This record gives sequence, C-alpha cells and structure tokens, in this order.
Amino acid sequence: MGALQTRAQDIDLPIREDRFTTLVKDRAEQFPCWRNLMASIADVEPGDPSKHGFHATVRGHDLGKMHIASLRVDAMTYRRTPQIIRRSGIDHWQIVLRQTGTEFGSSSGNVLRSGKGSLDLRSLALPSVWHCSAGELVCVWLKRDNFSALAGRLDAASHKPIQGVTRDILQHFIVTLDRHRSTLTQRQIPAVVDSLTALLGAFIQPTRDAVREAAMPISASRIEIARTYVDAHLATPNLGTEALCRKLGVSRRKLYYLFEHCGGVSKFIRDRRLAACHTALEHTADLRLISTIAYDHGFTDPAHFSRLFRARYGYSPKEARELRLSGEAMQPGVPSSFAQWLLQVRNR
Repeated sequence: MGALQTRAQDIDLPIREDRFTTLVKDRAEQFPCWRNLMASIADVEPGDPSKHGFHATVRGHDLGKMHIASLRVDAMTYRRTPQIIRRSGIDHWQIVLRQTGTEFGSSSGNVLRSGKGSLDLRSLALPSVWHCSAGELVCVWLKRDNFSALAGRLDAASHKPIQGVTRDILQHFIVTLDRHRSTLTQRQIPAVVDSLTALLGAFIQPTRDAVREAAMPISASRIEIARTYVDAHLATPNLGTEALCRKLGVSRRKLYYLFEHCGGVSKFIRDRRLAACHTALEHTADLRLISTIAYDHGFTDPAHFSRLFRARYGYSPKEARELRLSGEAMQPGVPSSFAQWLLQVRNR
C-alpha cells in the first residue's frame, strides 16, 4: 500500500527539468564545450570565429515520446552529414519555432529561410546544413518509432515552412506548452503528447476524422490566438466577430460555438477590456484619468464602463484605484497551468 501511495504521489510531481549552459565555462572553453555536446548530433562551427566566448543555454523536459527545449544560442553553422546520421542513430523529427534571430538551411534540395515567428518541421534522418544568427528558439523532438503511423507524411512535410492558420494553431500550442511546462506532472504528459500528435495529424492529413480528433487542442489554441489578438486591439472600435473570424480563419457559426463556454464573443472581448482596465487601475505609476483608461481600452461611455466594472468585480473603478486591491491583480480567465489551458474548452 505504501509503495502504491508513493507511486501515486510521484506522478503528481513536476517533471524534471534539464539545464545546460556554456556560461559556467571560461570564455576560451565555451565553444569547445558546446561542440562536444553537439558532437553526436552535428558538426558545429562558430558564426564569428573571431568572437571570444560563446553563449549557449538550453532548458529541456523529457515528455516520453517527445522532448521539448528552449534554446538561446550564439551565431553558428551546423551540419548533419550522412556519416553523423549513421553514427548517431538519431532520426527524430524536429519542430522548430524561432522566436528571435534568423536561419538559413538546406536539405534534400529544399531551401528554408526562417525568422522571428517562423515554424517548420525537419527530419534529422536527412543530411542538412544550417547557418544561424544568434537567437532564441523552442524545439520539439519526436521519436520516429513512436510516430510510425505518421512517418511518411511527416517526412513529406519536412524542411518546409508551416504556414497559414495551421501555423498559428501549432505555434500557440507550442508557445503555451513552453510557458507552462514547469507545471506539468507525469500524470499530464500523455494528454500533452496525444494533443500534439492529434494536431500534427490534422496538419499533415486534414481529414474529417483527424480534425475531429484534434478538436480540443485546436480549440484551446484558437482561444489563445483570439486572446492575444484581442489584447493587442482593445482600443479598436470595430473589434468583434468579423475581425476574429478573419484572424482565426473560421465561420461565424464556428466562432460562436468556440466561445459559447465564455458567454459569447462580445462578453469575451468585454471581459478582456475590463481585465486590462483593472490592471491599469492597480498600477501605481499609471496616473491617467479613469475615463481615459476606459477610453484607451475601447469603452466610449464612462458611466456604462463603471457599471460593467462593478458588475464584473464587485467594486467601482474608483475603489479599485484607491484601495490598490493587490489580491485581485491577476487577469481573470487566464489559465495558470498547461492542463488548465488545454481543458478550458472541455465543458462547453
């Protein structure tokens, strides 16, 4: 009984985080340290051989069938030759989300250029050469043996940019996973892996069954895309259904269904505006008039704004400013973990 209880407790613990950085080494030893780490994967050369020192930092998590890591690396060139591929036995697929910097690479006749916000799929089973500037990226590695059912189509989609609405959905899924992965437990890993697998299946083979299987992560990602878009356009007068349909690439009917559990599209936008006003009112350095804050976030009638604010929070905008209610600082409706984010559309 004790062993079973211990095992149950273990699966609810956060997963282990692995870290690596060259910054613990002397400058002259930093690139050799990175080269040794990469030796089984690729031949690497510094982008600027005259530079003294080399910054490379990696933070990763093992998700069983896949790995995820965030990297910050100085400029370099790396090559995967046929000899290295045979020697290493590494033939994973790699999803690369570049957050900063640029990259230029070629593999099997395909030339790929990537920059901030780009997302692409690569096959480590194929020789390739890449020239990278200094930058930050998030990578997900998929073990080939665990995705044999998708192998042919994943190979066909490799070394090509992922574009359109599919890119936005995958990007937001990976960004959110990266943001919350320190909260993941062993118990939650299968749901994460299944969700990303379903998303990939819908991307490379967008059949009705594949899209249906990926419904939950697709909906969660679309809500995240909508939240990001709405937060960036709170002061836009015509922010509404039409703008979100265009951004998400969905029909009005599908949009209404997506936001049904939020109380509808208009309520979702209104709550985001109220949350942004609440944060501004709590900020001690924000000295704008309350009416100005309301106007800057899309409310044109101060009295109507005040009524909505009180109905949402139970106190007036003036009281929020005067009392600086530190306990209410979190924006309502923002998930605090990856599991909460992924499940936010389950109870529609």
